[in-house]
Amino acid sequence: MNQKVVWITGASTGIGYEIAKLFARNGYIVAATARRKSRLVALVNELKFAGYEAHAIVCNVQSERNVVSTKKKILEKCGTIDILINNAGVTIFKSFIDTKSWEYDYVMDTNLRGSFLTTRTVLPVMMKKKRGHIINVLSVASNTVFEDSSVYSASKAGLQAISNVLRKEVRG
Repeated sequence: MNQKVVWITGASTGIGYEIAKLFARNGYIVAATARRKSRLVALVNELKFAGYEAHAIVCNVQSERNVVSTKKKILEKCGTIDILINNAGVTIFKSFIDTKSWEYDYVMDTNLRGSFLTTRTVLPVMMKKKRGHIINVLSVASNTVFEDSSVYSASKAGLQAISNVLRKEVRG
């Protein structure tokens, strides 16, 4: 039986780290990506020590070139991508008026553009096979008001909108 391959962005800490361990324990080959190599290597070493197949690949989801290169590396190592989990995310807790434009760009480029790039890069692989899953990690902040979180909330609401439209476009 062929093992399924899951690509998890933002896998070096937090939710992504735990998702990687969960998928490995359930028999998936894990392609763990994030910006911080040392934390990725620690995760993959932990998974390999437990007897699971996992790969650490440094990837900054803000960079289209980096995302495309990462997809190619995953396909070379694993042969396919069955599941993409867009988990990479950042936030800056500031009032709207105090948020600098570079902070806006940083949050949007990671949370929204990064998920757009990874999804657009992986989607042709899945469409060719006529199967696959894309899971976008959202937040209650996408539809609940939290002070000092306008840009983060906007990024997650945007990702929710993209997810809804994409589902309609490709589900069949």
